[in-house]
Amino acid sequence: MSGETIIQELSLEEKITFLQAYVFLIKADGKLEDEEKVMISELVKSYQIEPKYFNEINNLPPKDNLLSKIKSVVADRRHALFFIKELLSIANIDDDLDDAEINFIETIARLIKVERNKILQINELIMERMAWLAKNDLVMENNLLKGE
Repeated sequence: MSGETIIQELSLEEKITFLQAYVFLIKADGKLEDEEKVMISELVKSYQIEPKYFNEINNLPPKDNLLSKIKSVVADRRHALFFIKELLSIANIDDDLDDAEINFIETIARLIKVERNKILQINELIMERMAWLAKNDLVMENNLLKGE
């Protein structure tokens, strides 16, 4: 099942909570990369969040409150796995998994009952996809087509 289908299944509360967690994760390493800004913007669009909720997403609750909220809204296994995949995708976007990012993801995974080996499998898939995309750009000479 695709990510788009799962996003359509999410309640508004889940969407807002997930997006708050994504923003929290992006800020966890103390750096805000351009790729991370673009990614969060794309996520907000893909989650089809109305602008009236943007302040709630950006005004993050304290970490403990956010974690409690995550624990209470994520009850479905597929949603939990999707959430972990999204968190790992965000954490990997800058090619530097920070300890704070890892700890945050592991804490969430424990709360929503996603096993460590499942986290590692999901992360491996993400890394393979990133490598495939980079190889695709090289083989297809996409950087040359863009004038680089």
